Amino acid sequence: MSELKTHECWVYDYGCRADMVNKSEADRYINRQKYKRCLAMAKLCGLMSAFHNGEWYARWIERWYERWFELAMKFKEVK
Repeated sequence: MSELKTHECWVYDYGCRADMVNKSEADRYINRQKYKRCLAMAKLCGLMSAFHNGEWYARWIERWYERWFELAMKFKEVK
């Protein structure tokens, strides 16, 4: 989260300063991280299924590949 820009603000109730982050910017950053993680897991499942050709385990891993890829598409940033 070091890539996010912080804004300093004064918290009157507690008499101190706090760093604030824009919510939409933070949501975009979090969604990008989730997207990258889901794609990495899909890629890992794809590689694992390639090593177990024709076995029931390969079919099971392929289903997980599809699930991870679908989940990644939900987090994909629309430009």
